[in-house]
Amino acid sequence: MMAGLNIGMAVFFETVEPDDLLPIGLPLDDVGRKALMKGANEAFEAGGEVGVRKWVYEQFGDQADNVWNKFDELTGLEYLLKPDVESTVLQNNLVNELFRDTDKYLGGTAGILRRGTPDEIADHMIKAEERLGQMRKILETGMTGRGNNRVRLSENDLDIVRQIYDDLLDAYNGAKSTGY
Repeated sequence: MMAGLNIGMAVFFETVEPDDLLPIGLPLDDVGRKALMKGANEAFEAGGEVGVRKWVYEQFGDQADNVWNKFDELTGLEYLLKPDVESTVLQNNLVNELFRDTDKYLGGTAGILRRGTPDEIADHMIKAEERLGQMRKILETGMTGRGNNRVRLSENDLDIVRQIYDDLLDAYNGAKSTGY
């Protein structure tokens, strides 16, 4: 993750090209990137992958999305981020349960199953089984929610559920194959 972030920041700084503004050739983009990577590493040590994400938004403000877009473009890891869905029922009943603001690892529950400690993985296996079952029902019916709160999902939201399902199933099967 940190290597991808480093590349994303390098690409971002190259587009800004601060050295072009000066009459002498100083590698300000490299100096700035190295200083920022030091801060990103400290944020990672303090708060894991989610800590780095928060740190990037604090440092880059409105430009943070550009850094993350380059990171995603270069690494293909956009699935690690909490997805935006149209349905608030889906957001509240599934997405917010799998991707919490307090998560230590990017990727939500799947991230924990891939990179967590043995205790963290064991604690999340049952949650993963329950959420996989919930998503199977959503994919079978095209709906989510209960009672009067039941809604039909858009194709876009169903695609997102399929992606989350596939990723969580992959992580779950990987954890299970190692003895969990």
